[in-house]
Amino acid sequence: MIALAQGANPQGIAVTADGTTALVAESGSGKVAVLNLAKFMVTTEIATGRAPRTSPGTTEAVVVNTDNDTVSILNLTNNTIQTTLTVGPRAGGGGNR
Repeated sequence: MIALAQGANPQGIAVTADGTTALVAESGSGKVAVLNLAKFMVTTEIATGRAPRTSPGTTEAVVVNTDNDTVSILNLTNNTIQTTLTVGPRAGGGGNR
């Protein structure tokens, strides 16, 4: 079992194409937890924005921060945010606000 921070309120998980890393969208904290699947542990948490949703590649991930109207591009090599773009209302493509 991999333990996330209290109050994380995980809303989704996505696995990188190479199967080594998983990203968990923590809606309660506005962070994305980066999981090392070989070691079965949380590597780090990256603050992205409220209500994150993830879509990873192997070295980068796109995180839609639905309640912030932004999209963050994460660098999965060094677990940092490369850039955050303001995209306007309903960045996630739907849902209730």
